[in-house]
Amino acid sequence: SSDLKLASYKGTRPGIQGIGNILIRWRLEDQISHSELIFEPGDGVDHLMPDGTCEPDENGAYWSASSTFAEKIPSFSPKRAGKSGGVRFKRINFNKDHWKFVELDNGQGNEISQMAAIWFVKNQGVCYDMSLIVKFIVWLLPYQNNDKVMCSEAVASALGMPDPARIDPALLHALCKRFMIKR
Repeated sequence: SSDLKLASYKGTRPGIQGIGNILIRWRLEDQISHSELIFEPGDGVDHLMPDGTCEPDENGAYWSASSTFAEKIPSFSPKRAGKSGGVRFKRINFNKDHWKFVELDNGQGNEISQMAAIWFVKNQGVCYDMSLIVKFIVWLLPYQNNDKVMCSEAVASALGMPDPARIDPALLHALCKRFMIKR
C-alpha cells in the first residue's frame, strides 16, 4: 500500500521566504503556508526519483516534491536547472515541529503515488506562480490561467484534483485530510 504523504508547513523560514510564510498564513487565517508531497519506501515509485530510490538518505531525508518561490531548481532537472523558483524534487529531513502530515490513500494503492510522481517528473522546472500568491493576498485580482504553478497547485495537480489553481495550502491540507486520508 502507498505511504505517500502530504506535508503542510507551519513553520517560518528565514529571510524573504519567512515573510511569505507569514503573509500567506495571515491571508488564509491558518497555520499552514506551504505544501510538499513526500515519497517513501513502499510507494512503488523508486524508479521515478532523481537517484532511483525512495529510501531516506544518510541524514534521514526523504524525497519530496513541490513548487517553491526562492529555491534553485536542482541540477538534475531537465528544465531550468539552476534557475530560481519552480517545480522541483528535493530531499527534506522533515522536522515534525514545523510540519503537519496526512497519509494519503484514495483506495487505489500505489496508483496515486505513481500518478503524482509522474506529474512531478514531467513538470520539473515549470516556473513558480507568484501571481497566484499575490492573488491570495489581494483577493480582488482575477485568477489567471498560465503555465506556472505554486506549491499547493502543483500538489493538487499531481493528485488529480480539479481546478488546482483555486486550492491554497490550507485548503489542500483540509481536502486531503477529509477525502484522501489513509484509514
